[in-house]
Amino acid sequence: MGTATTSPALEAFSQQAPVFDAIDRENALIGRMRAIVRKAALRHMRPSERLLELNAGTGIDSLFFAQKGLDVLATDAAPGMLAQLEARRNAHPELRLAVQERSFLELDTLPPQGFDHVFSNFGGINCTPHLDRVLAGVDHALRPGGTCALVIMPRFSPWELLAALKGHFRLAFRRWRKGGAP
Repeated sequence: MGTATTSPALEAFSQQAPVFDAIDRENALIGRMRAIVRKAALRHMRPSERLLELNAGTGIDSLFFAQKGLDVLATDAAPGMLAQLEARRNAHPELRLAVQERSFLELDTLPPQGFDHVFSNFGGINCTPHLDRVLAGVDHALRPGGTCALVIMPRFSPWELLAALKGHFRLAFRRWRKGGAP
């Protein structure tokens, strides 16, 4: 399996996996942003349609969309996130939620035009300088007339600003450090 992100990024995401859901639940701003993105995406989705989620993480959005009746393939490349995602899927066997280890740079290995929608939330695709390859893979996987919703995180992040106000400066300014992720 090729890597969409560097090994340190996969390791960092894997290390955060056990606490990711708690952080998400405890941060009202993240919850509000997640709700806005979901509402916008759902306007274009219908039950039984196929959704490919890139960088599904622990499956917070995957589970939501599967509960709305979509047939979801949740993908991620970080082993820790995949373990949490598998646990979430196993806890809800009644849903059409499949999990697959897959980099967002490997979408061309999926069946062509197999999905009605492609979705990625909270900047997972920020972890590659090859956005052109990601978009080419989306074109490959998406049916004609399908939708694609990719949330790309800017350098300025409101919840990281809140972290600074709480004294968590390393977290708050991680996107601004020299030699940090572009």
